[in-house]
Amino acid sequence: MTEDTICALATPPGEGGIAVIRISGPEAETVLYRVFRPFSGQIPLAERRMTLGIVADADKAMAVVMRAPYSYTGEDVCELQLHGGRALCAAILETLYAAGARVAEPGEFTKRAFLNGKIDLSEAEAVQSLIGASTAAAARAAYAVLRGGLSEKTESIRGELTDTIASLEALIDYPDEYIPDDVTEKLARQTGDWTERLRRILAGERGARLFHKGLRAVIAGSPNVGKSSLLNCLCGTARAIVTDEAGTTRDTLDVTVDVMGIPVTFIDTAGLRHGTGKAESIGIERAVEAMRNADIVLAVRECGGNFEDALTEGLARLDPSVPVVRVANKIDLADEERRSDTVYVSALGGEGIDALKRRVFEMAGGVPVEDVLVTDQRQCDCLREALDALELVRQGIDAGAGSECLLVDLRGAWSALGRVTGRGEPEEIIDRIFSKFCLGK
Repeated sequence: MTEDTICALATPPGEGGIAVIRISGPEAETVLYRVFRPFSGQIPLAERRMTLGIVADADKAMAVVMRAPYSYTGEDVCELQLHGGRALCAAILETLYAAGARVAEPGEFTKRAFLNGKIDLSEAEAVQSLIGASTAAAARAAYAVLRGGLSEKTESIRGELTDTIASLEALIDYPDEYIPDDVTEKLARQTGDWTERLRRILAGERGARLFHKGLRAVIAGSPNVGKSSLLNCLCGTARAIVTDEAGTTRDTLDVTVDVMGIPVTFIDTAGLRHGTGKAESIGIERAVEAMRNADIVLAVRECGGNFEDALTEGLARLDPSVPVVRVANKIDLADEERRSDTVYVSALGGEGIDALKRRVFEMAGGVPVEDVLVTDQRQCDCLREALDALELVRQGIDAGAGSECLLVDLRGAWSALGRVTGRGEPEEIIDRIFSKFCLGK
């Protein structure tokens, strides 16, 4: 438990119907009663019950008290709900500072929850991911970790490692005791099982990155193949100007769309062609640059036609690792023999758009949200370190290494898995994690 009592605005600053100010620490109630006067006159307040009163003689407010250890931080926590206004909230916070609280650092409430054993480090990171989630799928993935999904799986493996390490240490400490013949065989089976389970967890890494960071999908093609209409159809609103005149789009235009849980930023670009004016040439240069920086490219042509030379040249300049989705637009105006490597759509009527989104999801490497159990690169690094250590164990078994050598790598895997939930993670790493949180959380 910490000695300081902290407070901060827990809702976004600015105008709003309600603002919430959170107070946490050993003097939380004392600070509250210095600024809040309940209409009932009853102090101390009943626990976990909203009470109406006056705060700092400035506003009607509701107050609630949650006493340790049954609170978010594990300390005494009080919250004030008042009218949301920038000046009002600032005045109330100044009153709380004068009453004995100090301003909370970014993420300090969640850090106290971690230090007081209310949540582990992976769950704390999931809080940040949940706050920053831009799609429902990203929020569900973060919540799965927040409720202990990752901790449960890694701690299960770590517990089994603990038992195995203890058994091997006993064999070393008491060499005269009977040693089962199948010790090495059993360890080999266990190592294979642990490795497979960790790989399944890490299989959701790319999905987690996509759900939380999204990707950039550039719509490229010749003039008048319907790129802007496709952008409008994908986002469901008329964001781009559409005309029959070639070269209407002179600059990039982007819109972010939820594609099966992934926030995809679709970028409309100028039509690629040769022999244009100065303004359009600049637009084409920007289109090519956007393609180079894309995570995925939608190469659009008219149904019944071919890719023009300018687009073919642009695609040839891409990094080979960038996925390209071939799109044939205007199926309502022309027909052709369908190819398996092409998605056929009508940007005007909306046909094929769902199939296009599915293709983008698949080519981007998306995975179902239920398979995502990591929310942060730090977690992935710890899991990979554990996998590397288990691979050394496997190699040691194959080479006939002794128990002492195997124990070194088993302890390495055990330690790496512990750091997933914060066991043994250096203090500076923990401080860095919570410094990324928003103020008031």
